[in-house]
Amino acid sequence: MDRFALFATLLFISIHTSTCQIIPEQGAKLNYVQIMFEHERVKDADEYIVQVTSAVDVSFEHPLFSYTDSSLATMISHFEFGKKYSWRYTGLRHGKQLQWIGPFDFEILDDIHVHKKSYRADILLNDPAKNSGGLITLDMAHTIIDRDGNFIWFLPLDTGENIKKELRSMHNRTINDISVTKSGTVTLINSARGEERALNGKFIWISPKQIPTGKDSVFNRSSYNYHHCFRKLSSGNYMILDKEIISKPATMFGAIHPLYRHVPGADSSIILIANEMIKEFDKKGNMVWKWSSENYFDNNELKNVLRKKPDSGLLNSVPGGHLNAFEVDEKNGFVYAGFRAVSRVIKIDKDSGNVVLSWGQRGERFFSKQHDITLLHDGTLAVFNNDADSIDTHQASSVIIFTQPSVNERSQTVWKFDCRLDTGYCNSFRGGSVDELKNGNLLVCMGAINRVFEVTRNKEIVWSSTIERYDEHELSWRPLPLERAHYTSSLYPCYFTIVTNHDTLTKTTPTFELRIFNDGTEDDSYQIVISSSSGAYNKQFDSNKIQSRRSQRIKIKLSNIHLKGEKVTISVRSNTNPDLIRSITVPYLDL
Repeated sequence: MDRFALFATLLFISIHTSTCQIIPEQGAKLNYVQIMFEHERVKDADEYIVQVTSAVDVSFEHPLFSYTDSSLATMISHFEFGKKYSWRYTGLRHGKQLQWIGPFDFEILDDIHVHKKSYRADILLNDPAKNSGGLITLDMAHTIIDRDGNFIWFLPLDTGENIKKELRSMHNRTINDISVTKSGTVTLINSARGEERALNGKFIWISPKQIPTGKDSVFNRSSYNYHHCFRKLSSGNYMILDKEIISKPATMFGAIHPLYRHVPGADSSIILIANEMIKEFDKKGNMVWKWSSENYFDNNELKNVLRKKPDSGLLNSVPGGHLNAFEVDEKNGFVYAGFRAVSRVIKIDKDSGNVVLSWGQRGERFFSKQHDITLLHDGTLAVFNNDADSIDTHQASSVIIFTQPSVNERSQTVWKFDCRLDTGYCNSFRGGSVDELKNGNLLVCMGAINRVFEVTRNKEIVWSSTIERYDEHELSWRPLPLERAHYTSSLYPCYFTIVTNHDTLTKTTPTFELRIFNDGTEDDSYQIVISSSSGAYNKQFDSNKIQSRRSQRIKIKLSNIHLKGEKVTISVRSNTNPDLIRSITVPYLDL
């Protein structure tokens, strides 16, 4: 069965995402201030007016926002936390305004516990003409900011029995690697657990609890021990880093650094080793792929690690390669992985599980104690080079881009940027990330140094910010280290709505027009299935690519098709966000 046939089958056995919905719904409580307003179609309307006002302006005499749009969805920003609002909509038919529908009341939750008194982003430079705009995720601050440093979204407290306990200890939550997916959801690692959440914080997917599998496995610190890096793949699966602790006889390794004897659970006769893994799960939590370092590092390499002083008590007291990053080339079937402790990046053939390339101590060494690994659009690779081996306080951490080897050439460094942005300390000993943006610029997080910036390929800084946290004991602002920062064009990268120009079809009007509105901030294309309820008629095709905030009209002709008493269903699915399906059902009248 081809993908269109499968799609058509699924449409009749699943619940469709209808175009008829009101967002934000009456009484909604939101934890973000960039909102996609969506409403129902008004019969025969050519355009729509959406108005938003403060909750006290019940007459809408002075609306805060008033937008006219042909789409059923309109994204509006610049709301305020801790405020209440009302909104309404109406249609325009041949320029004549119809009756208002609404109002609908909603509230933006007060983020005072999380941000206004706890975190801040100090914008040092912002050049909108040269940077990529959009939003930036800040994992350790549990938030997303815009380029002016305004908070746009915050991770809400988990609801349930432990909410009071969590409120008291919310700053102790270890939140890593916050990303906005193409689906407009949020992925993150929360206290060693991978989570996908809706924007409002509702749980969509949680990584499965771990079951030790190794024959020498002695313990895991908790039911969850995921760490560093978590991604939702375009297939809908999830990939995350994992590890289990296994024991080895100390006699296998000879001289061992004394600090490794103080690992909890260890004794003088055994050494605890981290068996590091990359795992892929499907939506049901089934593991569909795994790679393990257990058979990758030989005893000699482990001996070299064990003889050295542990990297840092803040990082990992259990020896191993310290796997801290992965990147997925879904198109070509490769996974890249980065090991900090041995300053190495490897390329794994996903089908065989074999390591086919290596950079670092088993190949060209361009970096030291690196963090993150990013596959760029041209096939080159980027890392954040902590260079933590250097004891020179004037040494700068850097961004390194290097090539993959070809038939005739070895890998080589093709771009380097020293993160010496001012006269302050610029050697970050841990953390960091590199994102490639649509305009070719790079978004760089400096990890332990609380700096996030955007740099062009000509090495011009076009946006820069420091991130700080308020110390309630010292009554002052302190630098807030991050693990990673990521870019998203908005909270709604891929979002669309659909309308038809007829509510019914007949023999005399067998042709209708489908209009797809790309309401998101990323370009997209769509799979379209048009079928009758009996299955006698079925048409399947792809739309052209539709640019952000644009629409496409598609004429559909049903002539010479006998559909008496049937209904025609038009279903549209995003190629970038396959979780979102829109459908309209139109009756066929035999007139």
